[in-house]
Amino acid sequence: MPSTIPDVPGTLVTDEIQLGFLRDHVRDLCQISSVRFPGSQPISFNKKSVSYLLKEDYWVCEKSDGQRVLVLIVVPPMTGQQEVYLIDRKNMYYRIHNIVFPHYAPETLQAKISNNLLTDTLLDGELVIDHVGPDQTKLRLLLFDCIICDGENITRRDLGRRYARLRSQIYPSYKNYLKEHPDNAMMAPFEVLVKPMDLAYGIEAVLKKMEYLQHGNDGLIFTSFHAPYVYGTNNAILKWKPPHENTIDFKIELRFPPDLDADSSGETPDYTAKPMFQLFQHVNGMEHEPFDWLNMSDEEWERWKESGEQLDDRIVECAWHAPSPAGDDIPTWHIKRIRDDKTTGNHKSTVSRILQSMKDGVVVDELLAQAPAIRTAWKSKERENRRAHPQRFQRPPLPFKAKGLGPPKPPVARGGPPFVKRR
Repeated sequence: MPSTIPDVPGTLVTDEIQLGFLRDHVRDLCQISSVRFPGSQPISFNKKSVSYLLKEDYWVCEKSDGQRVLVLIVVPPMTGQQEVYLIDRKNMYYRIHNIVFPHYAPETLQAKISNNLLTDTLLDGELVIDHVGPDQTKLRLLLFDCIICDGENITRRDLGRRYARLRSQIYPSYKNYLKEHPDNAMMAPFEVLVKPMDLAYGIEAVLKKMEYLQHGNDGLIFTSFHAPYVYGTNNAILKWKPPHENTIDFKIELRFPPDLDADSSGETPDYTAKPMFQLFQHVNGMEHEPFDWLNMSDEEWERWKESGEQLDDRIVECAWHAPSPAGDDIPTWHIKRIRDDKTTGNHKSTVSRILQSMKDGVVVDELLAQAPAIRTAWKSKERENRRAHPQRFQRPPLPFKAKGLGPPKPPVARGGPPFVKRR
């Protein structure tokens, strides 16, 4: 299925006071010190990662080729009206209209306080464009994790419980609301779904299903069943791609040669000539440092010029092209797409891990060959006991400290069965 990266719908929040307020509120909900994008980020899969799947319970799902977003749901007490925002990786907020998330427990006091609407909730997901027919596409939001639920920070709970909160409480009430209000379903800017998960040894089944998906995908995501939600880089989330399909996001800058005819001093660039293409890796803040050069063919450069697309000073996703067996080309980086959803390239530590994954990667046959061993380990008595008594391994939930959108909420019912298949 061809990959099409969607733009984030909705109305961009441009008012600095409102934007700062929303970022502060998310920071308080997450109980972190920074107002940066709090979404969890995976690390690259390599041969060592196989041992993790044998030692610990993991879930697996397809790696969608879409736009990563967080979903913020709030009910300001001054208005009593629910507001829904999508947050992209640039930490920009987009107000979404014509979508409502009702409270899943309307009989409770806290639901009545918020007019039976869900509030102070932060969900994790991604936007994808599904090709539903000839020349027909549909924007869908695939939810896969729950970070904050009705004011309760559940990041310390395991993935099974967080996913169950999403799948068995938040999503059913949302679907029931659409059934009772069909006009809202028609006006919604996108369809909301919960992303299917499978047990780690169901690798083959997930790969087969990927052949029939309506949106682009380029690998697998393995997430530790018992690990808490981690803001930023999360070593418990493993991103697998075939080694030759691994990519790195760089900042690219164009270096044009001097126009000696116009300026003999060599200080005036010749913007009509083909430039050199320098790639930079992220260091800190907005700082980047040189990493490598990209060799672009004359034909490809002409295509870029004809497109009118600015290439200089942008974030580009690059794949490494090894030399052909015939030796008639040179090894170089190749631009796969422009990443306007990001403000920086991959951090240099991430670049190192991806390079290691390219060198020490796991091909699909090796991964499939490990499935029986992963299944045997999953069904061991020790692992069954840990799943049966998760409270022995859980840290207590974080107390609520958010400010500005209303008082703290009492705890709600926790848990629920994981909605995955057992073989």
